Amino acid sequence: MHVLTDELLNRYQACEEADDWGRIEYPRRSWKEFNEIGIEEARNHLRSVLTEEDYRLVRQTACRLFDSEAEQPKKYVLHGDTGVHNFVYRDSKLIGVIDPSPMAGPILYDFLYAFCSSPDDLNMETLLTAFDTLQRVRIERSRLIEEVLIQLYCRIGLSVRHHPHDLPGYLEAWTYWTALCRP
Repeated sequence: MHVLTDELLNRYQACEEADDWGRIEYPRRSWKEFNEIGIEEARNHLRSVLTEEDYRLVRQTACRLFDSEAEQPKKYVLHGDTGVHNFVYRDSKLIGVIDPSPMAGPILYDFLYAFCSSPDDLNMETLLTAFDTLQRVRIERSRLIEEVLIQLYCRIGLSVRHHPHDLPGYLEAWTYWTALCRP
């Protein structure tokens, strides 16, 4: 995560002049709308895996975090698919990230997408160590945890469809992160 953050994410360019959010081929009016659609798509795949209470927790968290259209995050040109399956290594060193799915959104999206892209090491220590190297994002720790919860929910939805062998690890991570978010 450190190399990805330092060599890619910290070099992203702002794109404030763009009106749309999300994937270039599926533009959205706001970051809130982009997240709402992602959560609903995940829910459709998670009905037999996670509970309705889990869905409500994620939905309510997203509504609270992304509620104000006036307080949109700073918009950047993102890779859009910073999952470990797109990392290229040479001699055990990350040398590239392939297969972009260009989009406009906050840097935190690509950061958390990468963090949640494997069920390995989905813990607070890994998150905070990597987050400390992210230069253009400063948010409260509580918000960072809530953003992880949203991204993890969406990632588990993708896992059910594309990487079912990762599901047990993701469910263990889900238990860990929801314990941090529930009152």
